[in-house]
Amino acid sequence: MKEKLLFTLVFIGTLSFSLMANSARELDIINGQPAEPGEFPFYSALNTKNGNIEGHRCGSVLINKRWVLTAAHCVEDDNIKSTIYVGLERYKPTPIYKDKVDIEKIIIHPKWFARKRGQYDIALIKLNRDANSDAFAKLNGIDETIDLPVDTELTVIGFGKTESVSTPNILMKTDEYILDDKKCIEVPPGYPDTNYDPAINICSGNQNGGVGGGDSGGPLMVKTSNKDDIVSGLVSRSLLKPAEQFTKVSFFKDWIIETVKEN
Repeated sequence: MKEKLLFTLVFIGTLSFSLMANSARELDIINGQPAEPGEFPFYSALNTKNGNIEGHRCGSVLINKRWVLTAAHCVEDDNIKSTIYVGLERYKPTPIYKDKVDIEKIIIHPKWFARKRGQYDIALIKLNRDANSDAFAKLNGIDETIDLPVDTELTVIGFGKTESVSTPNILMKTDEYILDDKKCIEVPPGYPDTNYDPAINICSGNQNGGVGGGDSGGPLMVKTSNKDDIVSGLVSRSLLKPAEQFTKVSFFKDWIIETVKEN
């Protein structure tokens, strides 16, 4: 794996906080631990550009040499210029990643209308050239088909804040568990409607950690008996603790396959 110096990322913490200050859409890993080097080579970061400064915005996964999968709310603002860091493991002191690739086009699911509705929160990003990586994410419903009963253990990864005022320099991971759908549907009086739909969402969480700014679009993974990490969900929304809402990848398998084929 190549190490490359991104002098623009010296300001990563300041910029990422300014980008998220007035937004509840980017979520982060809380009470996580560092991922092992090379553990998740398909993880890719969506970074925004502001002049000569770049900042972490969202997570994503590389699914083939030209396509990245992420959450729709990460890319719904067409006015923000972004780039993809493929296989990103570390921002500081010396960034470690496999490739840096610009974006050719973004395709948001046609039924995604507004962030507040929280449904169909999925998008595909086409890179403007082949990524210098052969490490592709395996998707539930496409590469494997795995049921997720309540209490199934999963892993979520990302570069979100580990404390109230800090952004990690390295990729973080934490464990989560499948929750009963009621945890994502039933909310107390006065709490915003979750719009959770069991057909297209996954309800998962951890009372002591989980997602919480900077890791929307990142993967929720289940490990197979062969120790393969299968991407089953994409970070979408944080609900009433411990419940968190993820986009169910398997529901969108046909859309993913057809979109990549036709574009």
